[in-house]
Amino acid sequence: MDKSILNQFTSYVEQLRNTECSQKEKITYFQHIAECIMSPGLAGHINYATHINTATTVLLLFCEDLDPVVRMNAEENLNRIFRALEKTRVSRILMDLYGEIKRNGNQRSLRICLNLFAYYSPQIRERNIKWYAVRLLPCLQTIAQRKETQLCETLCEFVKNFGKYLQMGLTDSESCKLFESSMANIGVECAVKRRCSAQNCISLIENSRNKSLMAKHGLSKAFEFLLVDQQQHNVVGVLGFLRLLLPLIIHGFSTDCPDDCDDGHSTQAAHAGVNKGKAHNTRPTPTMTTTTTTTTKTGAGAGGAHTTQA
Repeated sequence: MDKSILNQFTSYVEQLRNTECSQKEKITYFQHIAECIMSPGLAGHINYATHINTATTVLLLFCEDLDPVVRMNAEENLNRIFRALEKTRVSRILMDLYGEIKRNGNQRSLRICLNLFAYYSPQIRERNIKWYAVRLLPCLQTIAQRKETQLCETLCEFVKNFGKYLQMGLTDSESCKLFESSMANIGVECAVKRRCSAQNCISLIENSRNKSLMAKHGLSKAFEFLLVDQQQHNVVGVLGFLRLLLPLIIHGFSTDCPDDCDDGHSTQAAHAGVNKGKAHNTRPTPTMTTTTTTTTKTGAGAGGAHTTQA
């Protein structure tokens, strides 16, 4: 391994952390850090995973900078690093992103981590699904309590991927805990948070093991909220949730509960059986049609010849 690359990488990180740099210097250091991480010389180092974590932490730190140009370049170089490592080090990427999500820091860096984790979540190995699901559960419960609207929207998109790829690693009780943490925000004053919380609940219902049971639980919780608090924002939030939930109960889960759900299929089958029985027991009665023919007789008159005598 070329030690000069490691020394350069360390110096760039220290200068960003410990000195006041101009906008141009920050952008230059970001590019150098990304190039060092992607270089084959540093990839052979025994602590390469630690260096990846260091680069990720530093770049995410400057994703919170007040200067939008600095933020944009920091995120761009972070994406460069991840694109270069996603085929060989995706587990390292996911672990670093999980650490930042757990830290629950600035909303800008947190939103970036949520988006990136959601993007790489399909590549999580099956044996690691439960590990990530259980550890992300308290993180999501904590993030759900935050009030930033953009963060709420990002969390909403994250929960869709979480439900699709990781929720299978949770037990039913753990899924209910996460569901109730989203339901608790159904009646808040912020319209964006109400809408996102309702969508989070729907995503968790759609990806749960027992969809019909979870949907009924959500329906009972919605009615409970209406009975307890009838303020305008609470009523509007519950109605918005019911607008998304009721079509799923009526159409989406008919096959999950054939015994206790009146979805119309059993009624149609019963009608079909009755009609079939009637078809066997009823004999067709022939219909007789009588036709009347009217015969018209035509008579011919005889004409006589008159004889005139002279």
